[in-house]
Amino acid sequence: MINKTIVAKKIINVDGYIGEGGFSAQYIKNALANAGNDEVELRINSLGGDAGHAIAIKDALQAHGNVTALYSGASASSATLISMGCKSVKITKDSFFLVHKPMMGIDIWANLNEDELKDLMAKLTDMLDNATKWTLQMAGIYCDKTGKPAKEILAIMKKGAWLNAEEAKNIGFVDEIILPEKITNWIEDEKLVAMIAGQKDMPPLPRKSNSQPAAAEEDIAVKIEKANNTLLQKITNLFSNHTKTKNEMSKPNLLALLCAVMAVDAIEMTDDGAFLNKEQLDKIEAELKKTQDANTAKSAAVNALSTAITAMDELDATVKAAVTPAEKVEAIRKKLAEKPGAAASLAQRHNDQTKRKIEGADEVTDYVKTIV
Repeated sequence: MINKTIVAKKIINVDGYIGEGGFSAQYIKNALANAGNDEVELRINSLGGDAGHAIAIKDALQAHGNVTALYSGASASSATLISMGCKSVKITKDSFFLVHKPMMGIDIWANLNEDELKDLMAKLTDMLDNATKWTLQMAGIYCDKTGKPAKEILAIMKKGAWLNAEEAKNIGFVDEIILPEKITNWIEDEKLVAMIAGQKDMPPLPRKSNSQPAAAEEDIAVKIEKANNTLLQKITNLFSNHTKTKNEMSKPNLLALLCAVMAVDAIEMTDDGAFLNKEQLDKIEAELKKTQDANTAKSAAVNALSTAITAMDELDATVKAAVTPAEKVEAIRKKLAEKPGAAASLAQRHNDQTKRKIEGADEVTDYVKTIV
């Protein structure tokens, strides 16, 4: 008989505000109490909240001992503090991590006299002292985790910039980078981007993750070309030269064409696609409009020529047998010249009317030749 040891695991999700009304210190303590001695996995995807609750949560996790933190998505502020008491901290490859100095809320909009200004300055001085104490306290927690000197941690907190997974690991905020079960490009998560945009004290997510190496230009062109609704595919359809075969329209020529349209040396690309600014998009749109206008003019000219040819073919079998529009016009002229001076019959008048109708066919033909 084989005895198997089953290790139980309690999963706690922290995916919102940290503090009263959200993931408070009491909430986490109750969750840990329910876990007993089981292993706990704390899954974090939060933009932070109350630093006091965060420190209390950190202490509770540290007291439990058997807790692994896993960051997924974009986590910031107090959400980065709570994991500092865990035995192990992991982060998914495409996630982001942000630490910064604590914030104090100030809501002042008034006309103040001399005495009131002095009172305000005294109050702000007290707030500054408290903010300094909180900053040093948080920096000390980060130093204990990373082993970095306080000066270096304080510089990172002052900058308050998003770190990708590799940067967070190199500093020591996290211990391990893992691949998620499902790859997510958090930069394109509209809900997350909107939430971060609503936080005035938080920088926007970087446009692309530095943890992902840029793919080769040729590989990206292949991926984009295979997509049905990408910008490059639409441009390929509009700019393709119909006199060339599909194989002759090579990928480097397509990229060179786009660079020429936008007047740039190269196009910035990653695995996620091509990144274009508004000026470049305006240039592409203008070029597309020119192409569409030319196609419209070409279609109108071809239709006019087709109508004229149909009218000419109805006149006589010899006209219909002629190959080019110019040869058809010449056949009509010869037919009309067979009976010079004869009285105009009904058929002759019909021929004359048709001749006037198609007069200028040579010009239409010449124009079509220039655009076909």
